[in-house]
Amino acid sequence: MHRWLATSLAVYALAAANLSAAESKPQGQARPGEGSHMLNLALIVAGKEVKEGMQPVPPPVAKAIQDIKGFLPYTNYELQDTAVVRGVNMTPIHFNLVGPTSRYQAALQYQLTEDPKKLNVFKFDLVRTYEQRAGSSAQNFWEQPAPDSYREVLSTAFLVNVGEPIVVGTSRLDGTGTALVVILTVMPAGT
Repeated sequence: MHRWLATSLAVYALAAANLSAAESKPQGQARPGEGSHMLNLALIVAGKEVKEGMQPVPPPVAKAIQDIKGFLPYTNYELQDTAVVRGVNMTPIHFNLVGPTSRYQAALQYQLTEDPKKLNVFKFDLVRTYEQRAGSSAQNFWEQPAPDSYREVLSTAFLVNVGEPIVVGTSRLDGTGTALVVILTVMPAGT
């Protein structure tokens, strides 16, 4: 009986401490798993030449490109690939994208801020994971490269306004006169 009473009191004290800690949690700081958003990551190829059959850039992405056009030496922008995933506060999120000659994996983590219209992306990495090998046949177009061909393309952190596309970064493609432009759009929670 005494052991049961002692155990019950210990459980009650622990539950009261957890409740008190949860109530004193600052606003805007959700626990891991709370605060989900839809995230759209677009991979754009920027170049100086117009190619036949270019994929048009969607209007929200076009707005972000318009904001940076004066800073880049490119005149044409083509949507290469896009991925949409649901992200959760403080939880790693992964995107797989296909570029013109390589595959890429992006990973990011975000946390909620005091302002519900902003997210802190405290980790964003884009890595080239596969490359097209010269002379590949259609059956084995994408081959696993040697480990040393994995290459970090972008690594950054930033604050993003929910609902507004942001240019995460750009990276020149080796010897092609083109560059990758990475654009992230975070949709409001509940969408």
